[in-house]
Amino acid sequence: MLITDEYRRQHEEILELVNELSGYLYEQKLKNNALEARKILSKLAGALKVHLAMEDNSLYPRLLASNDKEIREVARQFIEEIGGITPVFNNYLNKWPNPASIESNPLEFINETNELFNALKNRIYREDNILYPLIDKT
Repeated sequence: MLITDEYRRQHEEILELVNELSGYLYEQKLKNNALEARKILSKLAGALKVHLAMEDNSLYPRLLASNDKEIREVARQFIEEIGGITPVFNNYLNKWPNPASIESNPLEFINETNELFNALKNRIYREDNILYPLIDKT
């Protein structure tokens, strides 16, 4: 078993929830199904918080302390380029705490959710295809 296997499994779970919630990102659908959308968002929040905590508190510190210079440099680059998802996601969750907040401004919720999901998918893609293969080689 590779060290990255659990991180990859978490990525799959997160992307499944992203895809599930994306199916609700239509104004009329949100007005009629804000409760269901918020439930999915809560599941996503739980999965993402666990994943980001594992990466931020365990994986990335180990990579930055690696004896392999390339791993250290790539980890540092990733932190600089795509770090900062945690505070952005927390602000997003605070803005959309319940179904009523989504129902009252569905278009803004849709736009902010799509923006967040694009950043999240980009980070996952880059970790899965650049960072994790590098780790797996060692």
